[in-house]
Amino acid sequence: MTKNQIPDKQLVSGHILNENDLNRDKAGYDCDIILDGDGRVIYFSSLASAVTDYYQSEVVNKRLTQINLISPDNLRFITECIQSSQDRAIKEPRIIELITKTGEKIRATIKPNILPNNNRVGLIRLILDRAEINLIQTSIYEYLFDNSIVGVFRSKISDGKIIDFNYALMKKLGFNDPIEFAERFHFTEYYVDKNQRREILDAIKKNGRIENEIVPLYTKNHEIIWIKLSARANFNQDYLEGIAVDITAQKNAERQLEEIARFPQENPSPVMRVDGNGIITYANAASGPLLSIWNSGIGKSAPQVIAETARQSLESIKVIELELACEDQIFSFIFSPSPVSGDVNIYGRNITDRINAAAAVKSSEENYHTIFNAVNDAIFVHDPDTGIIIDVNERTCELYGITRQEIIGTDFHVNNGMGSPYSAKEARVFMDKALGGVPQLFDWRTRKKNGQLFWVEVNLKKATIGGRDVLLSVVRDIDHRKRMERLQEALLKISEALSSTENLPQLLKSIHGILGELIDTSNFYIALYDKVAGSYSFPYYATPDGRGDFSHSPLRKRITDYVRRTGKPLLARAAEFERLTAKG
Repeated sequence: MTKNQIPDKQLVSGHILNENDLNRDKAGYDCDIILDGDGRVIYFSSLASAVTDYYQSEVVNKRLTQINLISPDNLRFITECIQSSQDRAIKEPRIIELITKTGEKIRATIKPNILPNNNRVGLIRLILDRAEINLIQTSIYEYLFDNSIVGVFRSKISDGKIIDFNYALMKKLGFNDPIEFAERFHFTEYYVDKNQRREILDAIKKNGRIENEIVPLYTKNHEIIWIKLSARANFNQDYLEGIAVDITAQKNAERQLEEIARFPQENPSPVMRVDGNGIITYANAASGPLLSIWNSGIGKSAPQVIAETARQSLESIKVIELELACEDQIFSFIFSPSPVSGDVNIYGRNITDRINAAAAVKSSEENYHTIFNAVNDAIFVHDPDTGIIIDVNERTCELYGITRQEIIGTDFHVNNGMGSPYSAKEARVFMDKALGGVPQLFDWRTRKKNGQLFWVEVNLKKATIGGRDVLLSVVRDIDHRKRMERLQEALLKISEALSSTENLPQLLKSIHGILGELIDTSNFYIALYDKVAGSYSFPYYATPDGRGDFSHSPLRKRITDYVRRTGKPLLARAAEFERLTAKG
């Protein structure tokens, strides 16, 4: 029986209606297309998409007037039909015509309904016979099977021989020829851990299936890839079927993250990471004394003030600075959120000396010069009206490479020849705020007498010294900290690239760009050493003109080989390069 021979009362999407179908139909909303009361498509099934040639994205949330799916006469009829539904009474289906994307006409049924939330809808079913449904569904399955980006397979349980597979699986395992793959590939021979396959089969026998089992497999070239395996088995018919998601890039990223994690360990200041629940997930060696004071550690809760500030930083996606007393020490913590991972990186530094120095200056004017010259920070004393420097400590002269006589009576600290946003105009804004009674703490780019640029942290506040109102400027050299922050920022970007980049070439290109923000990487390469062959390969390289010999090479008596053999980084200036060359 063709679809044109089916009696109207037996029309249904997917099969010929029988009495059980009629009863089930009245109880639910089984259909292919759902329209709201305004004629907007709110549901479009994969079957409807396959039959009409419209993608779901072309139809869903659009009014019928915006697409050529229904003729104008049918459109008026459908709108009246939907609006006529009352008291959730489901009327008999009525025949309509739909127009495919290619202009063909197909028959369908529509009937109105009222959902539990009192919204009126129209339920549309395509009129297709069983053979047509099976053909369409088979086509959909075959398309998804062949074009899936994950591996799909069926294999024999007894010997692991592949029975059916898609292109994605074949390529992941290093094969290019489907015939060769079908003849040669047996799962039993490609497991890195031969016992794992038996454990998987035992788990399927016990639970009916496995989900997301991590499995390392050998490829045709004996490289190792990592897959996330979900499968079920039919032991009576001797086959196992499932899907395999390639997570090799993720595994490599995790390994590289472990290597990256060594960098914060070298930081002399505390570096920690806290997750969204306030749990400490990482802490470097310098964080040990703080964790001991807090009676905390990795895997434990951070102190409430730390956890709450981390939460605020993550929610606002803003960097927050917090000063906190820890026994007899005072620390400044910078909270840097990472929205991608849901963590907050915390960079601490001991500011006890700076805080104590500022307090001492305020509380003891008699010993002012003793304290003045004892602190490690540079201190400027400004005339509040003109900004002229009237006094400096010894550390100021050391830091700026200038004598006391050269700087007193000038506005060197303010008018240092820098452009916006570090000009004299911007500096005066901060000074005026401090003179108004609001202390100012900010980072500032300045220069030494010899023109060398560097970063300082400036703490401006109004003070009284010897009965005279002055503007006190406490300046700390933070050039090293800024470099560390840039390094930490680069590491964070690399971490995010590792978790978001899907292929190694793109990852290496991203790392090249990130390192270029720190150093000159116009000539850059990554070399891999093959111990067996005794040669180097270059998975990534870049030169200004795009040229260079980066073929496989032993590179004996070259700088690259020297660094590998010594295991130490090398900054080879001309003299050092000549010395190494002379040694051979």
